[in-house]
Amino acid sequence: MDGITLKQIGAFLRAANLEKKVISAYGQAIAERNYMDEEHRRTVKELSDIKFALDKSAIVAITDGKGKIEYVNDKFTEISKYRRDELIGQTHGQFWLSS
Repeated sequence: MDGITLKQIGAFLRAANLEKKVISAYGQAIAERNYMDEEHRRTVKELSDIKFALDKSAIVAITDGKGKIEYVNDKFTEISKYRRDELIGQTHGQFWLSS
């Protein structure tokens, strides 16, 4: 097998008195990753809660830079009387003016 083995890396680290530092750094990296995973989970939950509240209380349409509708919430379809598939890809003027 070409290259350096784990056994050789371990021997080098012990010889250089780095083994504890590497293990500590690895443990710290794992702890930081766990913290970031938890922060991500909390952020996703918070955004989900905000979206739920917004969807229940307001009409929402998201458009691209040219004004074409990419997303509408259920409240928007309920008030506009259009199905979601009729709205996606249209501009606001295309369906409001035609009704």
